[in-house]
Amino acid sequence: MSTIILPALVRPRPLPSLVLERHREDTKREGRDGREVMRTVNTQDSADRVEEAERTLEELRTALEKVGIKLPSLGLDPISLACEAPIPLVELGRCSVRTAAQLAAALR
Repeated sequence: MSTIILPALVRPRPLPSLVLERHREDTKREGRDGREVMRTVNTQDSADRVEEAERTLEELRTALEKVGIKLPSLGLDPISLACEAPIPLVELGRCSVRTAAQLAAALR
């Protein structure tokens, strides 16, 4: 009879709050292949990126509304915010064919 060794389960990280602490630097340790890696995360930069993404999202929403277009799923992609140094992505989401046609006409 052979023994099967299963890898340890990795606990997923919780999604970060959109409100990040400001003006703080944290040093993180992560073990990889038995080695420790030291990394500094500037939470001010992270907070600035998320705030800029939120402002840009509202500007886009307002511009679309001015031409009569509403994207119901428009928002920030939560997965892109889930790392220690987030790189926010805007999720345009799905829309009806009619809304897609209006968006295409507005872009022409």
